Amino acid sequence: QTLNSKTPKNLYQIGGLQVEFPYQPYGTQLAFMSRVISTLDRAQRDGHCHALLESPTGTGKSLSLLCSVLAWQQNYKSRLLKGNLSHSKPAPE
Repeated sequence: QTLNSKTPKNLYQIGGLQVEFPYQPYGTQLAFMSRVISTLDRAQRDGHCHALLESPTGTGKSLSLLCSVLAWQQNYKSRLLKGNLSHSKPAPE
Protein backbone atom coordinates (compact mmCIF):
# COMPACT_ATOMS: atom_id res chain seq x y z
CA GLN A 1 0.00 0.00 0.00
CA THR A 2 1.04 3.56 -0.57
CA LEU A 3 0.57 6.51 1.74
CA ASN A 4 -2.14 7.81 -0.58
CA SER A 5 -4.18 4.61 -0.53
CA LYS A 6 -7.93 4.95 -0.26
CA THR A 7 -8.35 2.64 2.68
CA PRO A 8 -11.05 3.70 5.12
CA LYS A 9 -9.79 5.67 8.09
CA ASN A 10 -10.85 5.02 11.65
CA LEU A 11 -11.76 8.48 12.93
CA TYR A 12 -12.91 9.13 16.46
CA GLN A 13 -14.23 12.36 17.96
CA ILE A 14 -12.09 12.98 21.04
CA GLY A 15 -11.87 16.28 22.87
CA GLY A 16 -13.59 18.06 19.99
CA LEU A 17 -11.08 16.78 17.43
CA GLN A 18 -11.13 14.09 14.78
CA VAL A 19 -8.45 11.61 15.85
CA GLU A 20 -7.28 8.94 13.44
CA PHE A 21 -6.57 5.66 15.23
CA PRO A 22 -5.65 2.42 13.41
CA TYR A 23 -8.23 0.28 15.22
CA GLN A 24 -11.07 0.47 17.74
CA PRO A 25 -9.50 2.08 20.84
CA TYR A 26 -10.05 0.72 24.32
CA GLY A 27 -11.69 2.95 26.90
CA THR A 28 -8.34 3.59 28.59
CA GLN A 29 -6.87 4.72 25.27
CA LEU A 30 -9.79 7.08 24.68
CA ALA A 31 -9.36 8.55 28.16
CA PHE A 32 -5.60 8.89 27.63
CA MET A 33 -6.08 10.69 24.29
CA SER A 34 -8.73 12.95 25.78
CA ARG A 35 -6.36 13.95 28.58
CA VAL A 36 -3.53 14.63 26.12
CA ILE A 37 -5.76 16.87 24.00
CA SER A 38 -7.16 18.77 26.99
CA THR A 39 -3.63 19.30 28.33
CA LEU A 40 -2.42 20.66 25.00
CA ASP A 41 -5.47 22.94 24.80
CA ARG A 42 -4.80 24.26 28.29
CA ALA A 43 -1.09 24.73 27.59
CA GLN A 44 -1.88 26.68 24.42
CA ARG A 45 -4.44 28.83 26.26
CA ASP A 46 -2.53 29.42 29.52
CA GLY A 47 1.01 29.33 28.20
CA HIS A 48 1.91 26.29 30.29
CA CYS A 49 0.40 23.11 31.68
CA HIS A 50 1.57 19.79 33.09
CA ALA A 51 0.04 16.34 32.97
CA LEU A 52 1.02 13.02 34.47
CA LEU A 53 -0.12 10.30 32.09
CA GLU A 54 0.31 6.73 33.29
CA SER A 55 -0.89 3.39 32.06
CA PRO A 56 0.48 -0.16 32.42
CA THR A 57 2.86 -1.71 29.91
CA GLY A 58 1.17 -2.86 26.72
CA THR A 59 -1.89 -0.60 26.93
CA GLY A 60 -1.06 1.49 23.86
CA LYS A 61 0.35 4.64 25.45
CA SER A 62 2.77 5.42 22.62
CA LEU A 63 0.17 5.00 19.90
CA SER A 64 -2.44 6.93 21.88
CA LEU A 65 0.00 9.77 22.51
CA LEU A 66 1.10 9.91 18.89
CA CYS A 67 -2.42 9.88 17.43
CA SER A 68 -3.80 12.49 19.83
CA VAL A 69 -0.82 14.85 19.48
CA LEU A 70 -0.91 14.64 15.69
CA ALA A 71 -4.65 15.39 15.65
CA TRP A 72 -4.15 18.37 17.98
CA GLN A 73 -1.22 19.64 15.92
CA GLN A 74 -3.17 19.41 12.65
CA ASN A 75 -6.09 21.24 14.23
CA TYR A 76 -3.79 23.91 15.69
CA LYS A 77 -2.11 24.46 12.33
CA SER A 78 -5.48 24.69 10.59
CA ARG A 79 -6.77 27.23 13.13
CA LEU A 80 -3.54 29.21 12.91
CA LEU A 81 -3.76 29.41 9.12
CA LYS A 82 -7.39 30.54 9.36
CA GLY A 83 -6.46 33.18 11.92
CA ASN A 84 -8.76 31.75 14.58
CA LEU A 85 -6.16 31.70 17.35
CA SER A 86 -5.80 34.46 19.85
CA HIS A 87 -2.40 36.05 19.63
CA SER A 88 -2.59 37.46 23.13
CA LYS A 89 -0.51 35.98 25.90
CA PRO A 90 -1.59 35.67 29.50
CA ALA A 91 -0.63 38.56 31.74
CA PRO A 92 2.51 37.89 33.79
CA GLU A 93 1.96 37.15 37.46
